[in-house]
Amino acid sequence: MNNRESSVKRTSTWEVRSSLFVALPGLETAELVSRIGAYASERGVDLVPAGTHDPDGCARTVGGTFGIEAESPGLAVDSALNFLIEACDALDIPVGEIEEIVVERGDIDPRDL
Repeated sequence: MNNRESSVKRTSTWEVRSSLFVALPGLETAELVSRIGAYASERGVDLVPAGTHDPDGCARTVGGTFGIEAESPGLAVDSALNFLIEACDALDIPVGEIEEIVVERGDIDPRDL
């Protein structure tokens, strides 16, 4: 077993930061973030919701940081995006393209490196 194999468990915790562009102008960021957060909480999803806004104060993006157990970073990204799209659809939040997606190992404490 090499070092790489010994450091990666079959299932790892991944931190996935993802956001989607809001497709309708005039929506308030705080309201969208609150709604996404409540939706995730009701379903037991580990999500810290976030959003950005344009200079005029309207929502530009909606998303957040997920903590996801998965066998690979790709599966973690798929889970995060699928949930975010599902949530926006269920909450009638019109979204478009992906604005950002970043995935990192979430079960490694950098102080231990």
